[in-house]
Amino acid sequence: MVSSAGYDRGHQLPSADRNFSTAQNKTTFYFSNITAQVSRLNQGIWANLETKVRTWTAQCDTMYVVTGAMPTTSTNPAIDYILDNNKADIAKPKYYFKALAMKKGSNYYTIAYKMDNEVPSSTKFEAYQMTVNELEQITGFTFFPDLKATQKESIDAKIWK
Repeated sequence: MVSSAGYDRGHQLPSADRNFSTAQNKTTFYFSNITAQVSRLNQGIWANLETKVRTWTAQCDTMYVVTGAMPTTSTNPAIDYILDNNKADIAKPKYYFKALAMKKGSNYYTIAYKMDNEVPSSTKFEAYQMTVNELEQITGFTFFPDLKATQKESIDAKIWK
């Protein structure tokens, strides 16, 4: 077991995304929304990506965001555990992801990110971008099933700047 030193209670749905009311914000602190996230990831490029998503959201009609934490990978199915403050085992995610679909008018644009739950090797979240199709292959999930495959196979650099 690993102690919780160096880890944050990383929110999957950021607290800053639910600031309409105190009651709404408090819902982001449920344990079902929190994972053991490496502090330097959570407070660094992951936080920067969350801020950028809020910026992009303000620039479009609708933003669909799917965020997840994966405790296993296709090559490492073992679940690692960390001790919480009460010395109870909790699963430690191996990586985090975000899949985004932006609607502007009648057009949809997509992008995805995958970051290992470790101290990042880059300070720029752009280093971790990929197509939604690539993220689907890694996770085994289908994101935005109503979108055409061609809409998930490319990234429009002009939209996601």
